[in-house]
Amino acid sequence: RAKLAGSLRQIATLAKWLKIFVTSRPTNELMRKLSPADLRIRSVNLNAVDSDDDIKLYTRASLKELVDDFDLDHSWWTEETIDQLSKLAAGLFIWTSTMIKYVRDRADKDSAMKLILSGKAATAESSLDDLYKKVIESSGSDSDDLALTKAVLGIVFITARNRPLSIEGLYDFLWGTGNKVSQGTLKTVINRLRSVLYEDISKGKAIRVCHPSFLDFLEDRKRSGTYWTSA
Repeated sequence: RAKLAGSLRQIATLAKWLKIFVTSRPTNELMRKLSPADLRIRSVNLNAVDSDDDIKLYTRASLKELVDDFDLDHSWWTEETIDQLSKLAAGLFIWTSTMIKYVRDRADKDSAMKLILSGKAATAESSLDDLYKKVIESSGSDSDDLALTKAVLGIVFITARNRPLSIEGLYDFLWGTGNKVSQGTLKTVINRLRSVLYEDISKGKAIRVCHPSFLDFLEDRKRSGTYWTSA
């Protein structure tokens, strides 16, 4: 990242008309290379930008696509629902994106949407945490299912930031830790978590998280509670 930031800084000097936009977390290596002290560089804190209108547009478009794709009752697609979902997003596009994936993956989409709408808008972090908990809780029908889900998430957490494993790799890892499950059961668990995990075909079918905020959630015991996997 530091090398990339340095290269972008050099490229930006090639022409006055050339503007390069970089969106990222404020990591140390990027901040060192792209210091706002340079008059050519401007920094904008996206958390301080009012994104409510954009969130609402994104929610409306995503909900319409969901309704059309599954030929659902169009009573879903109301301004009241859009407003409520936009408030629950609390300024986070990843909340809306995850919510849509979650509802898409549920067989009973009406019940899934009712569960989502039962949430309460608070801070952006608490709203996202509530959604992630709903995703995990919906991945199993009993305590054994949830225990397996937690074991899978623990291994994904350990490997995701370094060298993500394929389902076969996760399977071997689980057996090594005493979780005697079949590959079919493991695949079922991964499929139930598709709103937060995905299979990267280009990287040997490695299981990755859809967004790093999910890893942050798993890592923080206060946020993830029962599903804390960092220990």
